[in-house]
Amino acid sequence: MGLEHSLAERSIKPFVIGRKNWLFSCSPKGAETSAVIYSIIETAKENHLKPYEYLKYILESMPNTAPERYYTLLPWSKEIPCRCKLKEQTDSTAGDNDESCDHASDAGLNDSEN
Repeated sequence: MGLEHSLAERSIKPFVIGRKNWLFSCSPKGAETSAVIYSIIETAKENHLKPYEYLKYILESMPNTAPERYYTLLPWSKEIPCRCKLKEQTDSTAGDNDESCDHASDAGLNDSEN
């Protein structure tokens, strides 16, 4: 039985496709910033988070978070709000923390609107 590489190949495909685009960064600082944001987004995906919601959450939360508490903003932290998590993850981990994941409220819906 041979080794299976398709998972690894799929995970790096966006990087390979985007690599040519990064050649056109106007400065080394711009390229570094692109790399940092790309790393945050890919790490969020690997931790079953919604990249946009997670990025929005950390950008809104970081200014009000003491540096010694930055670990609470990491994608694998138990303190990440449910709105940042993919539905499959919130269903399987709803009992692991005090916060209940109500997907209707995440979507901005409630029973009176249905």
